[in-house]
Amino acid sequence: MKLRKFVILFVVILLVAGLAAACGGDETTTAEPAGTTSPEATASPAGEVEADSMWSQIQSSGFLIVGTSSGYPPFEYIDSQTYQLDGFDIALMKEIGIKLGLQIEFRDMAFAGLENALQLKEINAAIAAITVTEDRQAIMDFTDIYYIGTDAVLANQGSQVTISSQEDMVAYRVGLQTGSVYESWLTEDLVDTGKMPAENLLSFETTEEMIQALTSDPPQVDLLWLELKPAQEAIGNYPLQIVAEGLNQLLVAIAVPKEETDLLSALNDALLQLQADGVIAELALKYLGIAETIIPQTPVPVPTAAITPQPPSGCLDSMVYVADLTYPDNIPDEWPVVEPGEAIQKGWQIMNTGTCTWDETYVLVYNGSEPEGVLEGGPTYIELEVAPGAIYDIYVDTVAPTEPGNYVGYYTMQAPSGALFGDRIWVAVEIP
Repeated sequence: MKLRKFVILFVVILLVAGLAAACGGDETTTAEPAGTTSPEATASPAGEVEADSMWSQIQSSGFLIVGTSSGYPPFEYIDSQTYQLDGFDIALMKEIGIKLGLQIEFRDMAFAGLENALQLKEINAAIAAITVTEDRQAIMDFTDIYYIGTDAVLANQGSQVTISSQEDMVAYRVGLQTGSVYESWLTEDLVDTGKMPAENLLSFETTEEMIQALTSDPPQVDLLWLELKPAQEAIGNYPLQIVAEGLNQLLVAIAVPKEETDLLSALNDALLQLQADGVIAELALKYLGIAETIIPQTPVPVPTAAITPQPPSGCLDSMVYVADLTYPDNIPDEWPVVEPGEAIQKGWQIMNTGTCTWDETYVLVYNGSEPEGVLEGGPTYIELEVAPGAIYDIYVDTVAPTEPGNYVGYYTMQAPSGALFGDRIWVAVEIP
C-alpha cells in the first residue's frame, strides 16, 4: 500500500541526499494507504556497512517493511470492495506485528522482484506463499515453516489430460507464476535437459493472468501449475478442473535478508506465540478452509548448514514509487472523478533503487486491473539512461471505462530479460 504523499516525498529527499549513485529506499505500494514510514526505516545502499542490525533499526523506527505480491488468493489479494491487501499471509503478518509491537508497512511488488528487494535490503521481510528451496536459501534466510501445502495442476473442464508426474507435462503448454518454484522446476528439470520445448513454458505475474490465459478462446496454455489452495479457489469461480495434485510438498515460510539473525529470531518467536495461542489455526480456517492446525507443534526448520551465502551476481533491478504526477489517487481516500470514455494520461515519479542502469530496453507494462480488463495502456519504454538512485517521470495513456463505478489499473516495471520488478503502481478513477 502506498504511503501518504508527504511522507513519501520526505523519505525520497532523504534517499536522494544519501544515495548519490547507490540504491535502497522503502515505501509502501498497493491499495493505498497503510500508514507512514519513519526515516529510520529507510534502507541502506547496497554494500553499505550498517552500524546497527536491521532488527535494531526496526525497533527504533517502530515499522516493519514487508514485501508481498498480490494476485495469489487466498494467500494475498486486493479486496474488491476496499481495494486493500487481504489474505492469509497478510492477516498473519499483521498478527506478527501486534506480537512484536510494530506497525506493518506492506509493499505490493512483482513476485519475481522480492528476491532483489531482500538482497538490496529495501524490505525487512517478504511474505507471499514463498516456498523454501535450497536455491533461495543461498540468497535469503527463512523463518520456521508456517504453512505446509501441496501443488495442483489445472485444466479446462472437459479436458482429458492425465498428469501423474512432472514429466507428464512435457507435451503441454504450461502456465505458472514468474519466479515461482514451478518455473524453476520445469526450467531445470525439463527445459534445460531438452525434454520440454522452452516455448511450452509460459510465466505470468498473477493467478488472474494465468487463468485468463487458460480460459481464453483459444487457450494460450493447456495447464496451470500452482499451489493447491489457489487452484481450489479458481475452480470455484471458473470452468476449470484439477487434473493432478500432491506432486510436491511445499514448505512455506517468511523470507528475510541473509544473516539478519536477530530479526529472524524475533519473527520465529512471534510465530511460536501465535501458534500456541491458536491464532494461526484460526486464520487457516478463515482464509484456507482448513479446520485443524496445519503447523507442526514444534516448527520444522529447513536445514541450512550446507547452504553457503552467495553474493548477488551482476546487477539487481528494483524500483520504488515516489509520487503521482497526474490524477492523484490515494485509494480509498481519493478517487479522481473522470467522464466515461475520457482520455487519461497518468504520470508517476519512480526511483531506480536497484544497481542496474535503466535504458530504452526497460519498460513499464500493464499488470492487470480491478475489475478485469480496464485502464490498460502502454507499454511505455524508458527514454534515457536512469542511474541507480535517480528519479524518473513516466506516463501511460489510457481511456476511462464507460460504465459508472470505481476502477484501478496496475503497472509494473519490466527488465530486458522479461522479469518484472519493483512496486506495482496504478491509475485509479471514479466514473460518476
